[in-house]
Amino acid sequence: MTIDYRTAQAGLLFSEGFEPGAPMTLKERRARREVLFAESVASSMRRRGLAVARALRPASIGGLPAGLDFVLRERAIQPAGLPDPAHALARPDGLCGLVAEPNAELVMEGFARGLFPAADCGPLKWWAPSQRQVLRPASCRLPTGARRLLRGGELVFEIDADFDMTIAAHARARGGWRSGRLLSPRGLSVLAGLADLGYAHAIDVENALGRRVAGAFGVAVGQAFVTLGVFGEDADLADVALVVLNRHLKEKGFLLHDFVGDGDVAHLGFAPMERDAYLRALTGLDDLGRAERWKVDRALCGRAAPATLGEKLPAPVPDRVDPDASPRAIAA
Repeated sequence: MTIDYRTAQAGLLFSEGFEPGAPMTLKERRARREVLFAESVASSMRRRGLAVARALRPASIGGLPAGLDFVLRERAIQPAGLPDPAHALARPDGLCGLVAEPNAELVMEGFARGLFPAADCGPLKWWAPSQRQVLRPASCRLPTGARRLLRGGELVFEIDADFDMTIAAHARARGGWRSGRLLSPRGLSVLAGLADLGYAHAIDVENALGRRVAGAFGVAVGQAFVTLGVFGEDADLADVALVVLNRHLKEKGFLLHDFVGDGDVAHLGFAPMERDAYLRALTGLDDLGRAERWKVDRALCGRAAPATLGEKLPAPVPDRVDPDASPRAIAA
């Protein structure tokens, strides 16, 4: 699969029809992201502590020495280009290399080759695990809890309303249900850059009071979509975010939905796919060639979903941002 990732497409972000209202300047957007993605000392320690705890699990601890040795060697050698996913380590599963230059073109080419960047702790790394959790969008299941919530008609859905806020909310989520990678400030910045080009997308789920209660985000790679993170105040709300996202993927003609995370999503229809099969599937998919801002289709969001409240103006540069605030509240 070959994809044209021209950085000139960044102009789409500031063009008519790509974002409602008067767009922020590049300087304002960068300043806002510095605030949104900044970590307190406590938050940074918590993120790193969770990453260390994950590495010390019985299933993972055996790969810790090899992983540290690999990172040190990669830093010393500083190899150019992208690693071969077929040469990924078995322990830790899927570690391929370090992301030396995290520009949009390189990162998107990595996704197209079956890699993904992750940076929950330490430097940004390339990963290609031995198994992926994959779903054909047409085969998505609707669990009982998610069905009940969608039938209730009390949830409001937005897509690409405020990508930066969605990924910041995922990174800072406490309790509830959360899965995914790219949690460090650097990782968030890389992902936000892909959203600027129209390749990364996010769905927000709000309750009747306008509070963000769930969300999901990922990157479109031709006819495949790689979901990098999902969160919810409970597992049913996280399921709702994935189900509605998947409905939009089906409507848009995507053929493969890849979930990157350690959460259990088998009940939605995701099934393990071996790395070799996944790489073959990617090469067999056509490039849709779409760099765009997505809009929510209310018909795909359950019964009696409230209508949008109209065009939203971009947010000002804040001194302090609440990542749980809804896109509508931020734009008010």
